[in-house]
Parts: sequence; C-alpha cells; structure tokens
Amino acid sequence: MPEFFDIACNLTHESILPNIDDVISEAKLVNVNKLGLISAELEDFSKIASLVKRYPNDLAPTYGVHPHHASQLCGLTKNEFLQLVCKYNPNVIGEIGLDYFRNISTPEEQMHAFEIQLQAAIYLELPVFLHQRDSHNDFLKILRNYHSELSSLVV
Repeated sequence: MPEFFDIACNLTHESILPNIDDVISEAKLVNVNKLGLISAELEDFSKIASLVKRYPNDLAPTYGVHPHHASQLCGLTKNEFLQLVCKYNPNVIGEIGLDYFRNISTPEEQMHAFEIQLQAAIYLELPVFLHQRDSHNDFLKILRNYHSELSSLVV
C-alpha cells in the first residue's frame, strides 16, 4: 500500500487537540504517515510547536495566518511578522491567502496580511501554502506581484 501525506490538517482545533494521539494513530493505520499541520491564527504557533516536539516524525508544520484571522496582522509590517514567526523556525508559511466567502476579516485586512506573509516567505526563501475562496481576481493580482520571487507554493 502506498504511503500518504495529508497536507492540510487543522489539528490544533479544540475538538481535535484532546484526541491527537488517536488521530495520529488512526492515520498511520491507513498509511497516512505524515500530516501537514496547518496554522490558522497566531495563537496556533505555540500549539503547533508543542505538537511538533511531541511528534517530530509525524507532523510537518506550517506557520501563517488564515484569511479569516487576517485582522490579527492589522498594522504589522513584514519585519514585525518575521519576528513573530521566526521564533518557530518555519519550513512553510501558510495557510495564507484571501477568502471573501464569509469576510470574517475585511478584504483590506486580508490583502494586507496576505502581502506581508508573502514578503516574509520571500525573505526567508520558504514555500507558501495558499488559500483562495471567492477572491480569484484579487488573489491573482497579488500573486502576480510576487510569483517570480517565491520559491514554491501549494494552492
């Protein structure tokens, strides 16, 4: 049976975190041997770091702020975001992008957060894990400004 890598697991959610041992064990039973641990908001960073210490061979973390939580990055510069994220020695910046379906954060907040996180990924020479929903035109417009400098990306 082939081995699998689930690239988008939201394991820091309060409904899953208490059962993390079972989740990882059950994944391994069906040959999902690596789980991409997706960050959604700033408070996830420390939770993810703790989980990666417990399961270093099972989890591949990302560090970033999902568009729903983009308001957390209001007023921050690329350098200020870098100070926050570099504490965790990231390998991937994400899940970042734009999501206009619910507009939990405003489009302006989302575009700002998306751009400073793209700038950080470029500075750190890291790949990005992208999210886009109902925001295609703005998403592509922003990506066109940075795509030649990005090392790699997953949409």
